[in-house]
Amino acid sequence: VDRALSSLPSPIIANSDAIRARFHRGGRPMAKAVTIINGVDAERFHPGLSGNSVRERYGIAPGCVIAGVVGRISPVKGQRAFLEAAAALLPRLPDLRFLIVGSGLFPGEKEHEAALRAFAEENDMAGRVIFTGYQTDVRPFMAALDICVVPSLEEGCGRAIFEAMALEKPVVGTDSGGTPEIVAEGETGALVPPRDPRALAEAIERLAKDESLRREWGRAGRRRVEAHLTLERNARRTEAAYLRLLGEEEGAGDG
Repeated sequence: VDRALSSLPSPIIANSDAIRARFHRGGRPMAKAVTIINGVDAERFHPGLSGNSVRERYGIAPGCVIAGVVGRISPVKGQRAFLEAAAALLPRLPDLRFLIVGSGLFPGEKEHEAALRAFAEENDMAGRVIFTGYQTDVRPFMAALDICVVPSLEEGCGRAIFEAMALEKPVVGTDSGGTPEIVAEGETGALVPPRDPRALAEAIERLAKDESLRREWGRAGRRRVEAHLTLERNARRTEAAYLRLLGEEEGAGDG
């Protein structure tokens, strides 16, 4: 569908190179397709936000480490792999908690959510794996996390990644889609293959055991946001793309 409709717009602005790759002719990217990566409101998502209300709501002690997924529940978002990783980690990391923030929204997703909840119950995860349901404001939940996990099978340009980095949270994501364009491997987070609960568990465990690494990657993520991923930078680049287009059209008309 993307390629079929690609002749209609004058420019095509993609929010990651992974998305831009959809627009090609003869195996080569279309010249009118450009990448302008998304930005995040670094004032609304800032390290000073507190997640204490979330910890208190669910009875999570201050010393516990929280790894969480934020976003709608769907097979493509990888929450099943996240739960399988949790099942492997919980027996040996008693102070680790897992948060799933969101709910199923589209056809089939409610059934998938029910299956995930059943999996957690069958594996005796009550109280250590927490489903929060749909939330209108994810900021306190994101602030409560020590590790933000984005286990999607493929994510074009995951907003949760930007928000977590703005909050100085290290990210564990999959090395697919646009995620590697946002997360700097070994600097702001770790990248693992999709559909690989074992690799996901290893990355979560490494961060859960190393508070200094969590701080280091979290601060690096905030610096990366401030340098490259602000709303202002996104707006400037988008404006420049529009102005280039208008200039080209005016020049064509003059000729």
